[in-house]
Order: sequence, then C-alpha cells, then structure tokens
Amino acid sequence: MMNLPRIWVIWSSIVLICILSCNGGMASDPVVTIGQTNIRGRVSVTKAARRRVYAFRSIYYAEPPVGNKRFAAPSPLSLPPGDYDATDYGPLCPQDVNLLSLAFSGYPIPSREPSEDCLHLNIYTPTLDTNSRLAVMVWIHGGAFGNGGNALYDGSALAESQNVVVVNINYRLGPLGFLSLQNKDAKGNYGLLDQQLALKWVQNNIIYFGGDPDKVTIFGESAGGMSTSVHLIAPSNKKLFKRVITQSGPATSSLMLVEEPAKWANYVAQEVGCTAKSSEAVMSCLRSKSADELVHVKIPETPDKPLLPFGPVIDGEFIREDPMILYQSGFFGVKADVLIGFNDNEGGYSIPATRGPSGLDLDNFSVDVFRMMLKTEFSKVVPGDTSELISHVEALYAGEDGITDETAFQKFGHIVGDGLVVAPSLAIAEYTSESGYYTFVYEYQHRPSYYKGPDFIGADHGVEEPLVLGFPFLEGDIQDTMEFTEEEESLSDIMMTYWGNFAKFGDPNGDKAELPYWPPYRHTDKIYMQLKPVPEIAGNLKPNIVMFWNRLFSSAKLMKTGRHGRAMDEL
Repeated sequence: MMNLPRIWVIWSSIVLICILSCNGGMASDPVVTIGQTNIRGRVSVTKAARRRVYAFRSIYYAEPPVGNKRFAAPSPLSLPPGDYDATDYGPLCPQDVNLLSLAFSGYPIPSREPSEDCLHLNIYTPTLDTNSRLAVMVWIHGGAFGNGGNALYDGSALAESQNVVVVNINYRLGPLGFLSLQNKDAKGNYGLLDQQLALKWVQNNIIYFGGDPDKVTIFGESAGGMSTSVHLIAPSNKKLFKRVITQSGPATSSLMLVEEPAKWANYVAQEVGCTAKSSEAVMSCLRSKSADELVHVKIPETPDKPLLPFGPVIDGEFIREDPMILYQSGFFGVKADVLIGFNDNEGGYSIPATRGPSGLDLDNFSVDVFRMMLKTEFSKVVPGDTSELISHVEALYAGEDGITDETAFQKFGHIVGDGLVVAPSLAIAEYTSESGYYTFVYEYQHRPSYYKGPDFIGADHGVEEPLVLGFPFLEGDIQDTMEFTEEEESLSDIMMTYWGNFAKFGDPNGDKAELPYWPPYRHTDKIYMQLKPVPEIAGNLKPNIVMFWNRLFSSAKLMKTGRHGRAMDEL
C-alpha cells in the first residue's frame, strides 16, 4: 500500500508540471521585448518549486573589449533588433582555467572556452510583469580579480525564495581587467568599470524583467566584496544602487590596492616580448598579443610579489585615493544601507596556502616558518626592524598554550584572516555607522559538510557562498559535486531570507518577525549576528585584535602618504 507522504510527493509533482505546462513554462520559452529586440530565455525549476523563475543568460551589456578597446573603459552595447537567444550561458572572461578549477572546486565549471567577448550578464526573475517592481540583487563574483564568472552562480533559488530579481555579471579579469602603468596609456580598473557599466544597464533595462531600478542591491564575496565596498565610495556611482552587501572582501583591506602596478605590467610586457621604450608602444604591442598569452604569464614567487598582482589601483578617477583614507574621512560616493561580514576562520586554509613558500602545507609548517612568514608580510607594511611587532602579534594570538609547531599553521590562519578580512570589515562598519548609514554586521560560523579542509578549520573563506545563493535547492550538476545536509538547507533558507529582506527593506529583519532579530551595528555596542543553524547576536568581537590590525594598517598607509610622522606610536 502506498503511504501518504509518497502520494503527496507524486501529486505535488503532477500539479507543478501541470501549472508550468498550462502557463507556458515548459511548453514555450519566456520572451522579454526591449525596443525592437525580443530576448528569449528559459524557465528554471528548483527543488523547492515555490514559484517559476525565468532565466535569461548571456545578455551583452558592452562591446567586445578587443583591439583598441582592450585596456580601456568599456563601450556600451545596444541590443540588436530581432530575436536574441538568451537561453544558455556565455563564455567566461579569459583566465587560467586550471586555476579556476582549483579555486572553485565543486562549482559547475563551464566547458566552453573563455573569450574576450565576455561582457554579459544573466538575469533570474520570478515575474515578467513590468509593474511588479521587485527588488534587484546584482551579484559580483570573487576570485582574486583573476578568476571566476557568472556561469558559476545560478541565481534561480535566490530569486525564487525571496521573490527578487537576481543579476550575475561578468567583468574583465587579471591583466586584461586590471593591468596598469598608472598613466594615460593604461589607467587600470577596467574590470571595475565593466561592473559599473553593467549597473547602468540594469538601471535602464531591469524594469522589463520585473525589477525596480530604484531598489538595486549590489552584493559579492572576496574580490566581489571588495568591488561592492569600493563602489560605495565612487562618486560616479550615484543612483546606480541603494544597498551594499560585502562578504569577506572589505575595500579597506591591505589586499585591495596593487602597489607598484607598473612593475607587474612591465613584467607581463617583457614576458610576451613587448619591450618598446614608450608606454604607448608597449600598450600597442600588448593589444596585438592573444588574450590567452597574457593571462597565462606567471608572476614569479618573490618576496615582493603581492597576493593580487592585478587588481584595483588608484587611478585618480574611479578610485581617487586609498579606500581606507576615504572611509576614514567619511567620504562616500553613494548613500546606501550596508550589510558587511566575514567567516569565523577567513584565513583557515585557503589564504595561507597562497601566501607561503611553494609546497607549504601542514606537514612542514613550524614556529620558525610562522615567524619567517610574519617577517615577510610585515616588511611589506612597516619599514625597518619588525621583530618587536612580531613578538606583539605572537602574544596576541598565543593563548594559554602558546604557539607550537602543531598550532602554528592554525594561528597563522587566524592572523591572516583577522588582518586582511575581519578587522578591515569592522573598520568599514565603524565608518558607515558613524556616518549615519544603516549598517548590519555578521560573522558566519558554520563549517559546511561539503568543505574538505583540515578538521581544525571552521568556516573558511568563501564557504558561505553556496548557502547565500541557495545552492542546496538547485537542480542539476551542483548536486553531484556538493552534498548538503537538511541543516544546511535550513541555514541556506535563513541566509537567503536575511539577504533578501535587506535587499527589499534595507533591514535583514524585513517587515515580519520570521527570524531571530538582527540589530543594526553601532559603534557604541558593536552588536553583530552570528550566522549558524540557530543565529545568535553577540557584541564587540575580538576588540584588542581588531584595534591592533586597524591601527597598524591605517598607520602604515598614512606613513606612505606622508600624513603621519609617528605612525607606530599608538601600537
């Protein structure tokens, strides 16, 4: 005899198929008309099946950045008249696909070859009614400004769960997106300008997909988070968005800006045979090289190599000054609500693995290596003898048992995560809340079942992404590469609801008391939300450690600009 739960599952499936078929979801593809262009998408069905979602993929917002358009601001692209096929993903931007597979293990990696003609976006919407005016969430992917793409992130589950329009964008990466000679011939920041142009496209066109151009939230993780938080201080972004979510990527981090960008640009030029004396001739030569040749140039692992050799630079226009200084001064280009946060072990494994000697792992890490790496990193920030500084850091992180060969790797992970992500994120929260911006802060604490790092690591850098975007509720390949528990499905629902509420109302609590109350962050009490299966509020996270890192990096930046003669006195 068939039991009732099974009957219910079968009946629900039949009803869903009938609904989709009767409304044209399966029988015909959705079409959106903009001017003389008919954009054809597809119906996307998730495991939750709460409502239909229409997916429109690979809609180009800019002309191909090739020829003279390479290493230049993007040019807007008008949609061509006639039928426009938006049923499948477009190409990723040029990058090292082997590194992509390592950095995004478990994600659905497209088999299609990358192409410079990659400036397109994907839209996921639960309605095609232009009067709906739904909140819009624009996802900016991470990947150290060198890897990633919109095809890795299906926005269907988030759009369905929260009744919002989700937009995923591509932008230029690596040297093609950020190579800079810091002069008129190569200013840099092309990838950030791509993002800005995509936001302008959203302003002009999202209404046709049921979205409200006055309710745009930009959100992103890691390099995507750095992007969102730097967009907040760019005056040219006025009216492009209303809210900002920054996940593990503060623009105030010492990772944010590439120092000596011309040095790394010239290295690439020499490696591909562009050795002309004038910068104009060098750039002309670089434009003649293949994209694949440029993105596969390997920067040597020397002590002065930055973690991000190609990333944002101060160009005097889009980024006028160091973001930390702009945040400290209360200079914001856009009035926006802010939600910012990080994971409880940001440097657990992924970040230290990129910052040590080649082949460094748990087996050969020791206290001596720990001190050597601290010396290497601090020498990039503080001139002169750093031994006293290293001793101070050891004391901060020693705990009751001190630092041993067995715990050195774990301690270094916390140092990296706190210094590069946690402290600068909290600095932004301080600056925005003091300036009257509605601000919310979180610490994500759940170690997911699909994470394969060492046992001592909790929530590492980036592990929250699949839950924010509702991966547990997606159909298809993702279920073969990531396994989610019922607890993680529940946590994903919680996080999507908080994120969706923030996008709709500027407040993660929304207009109904569905979840534990998340208070706004104030510099007086420093309350934040601990995101885990049962969320809880807490206050004043790691006060001494956070104060140390923010003073250190702030003083170092002020010293470099000549604004502070006694930069280390307060430490």
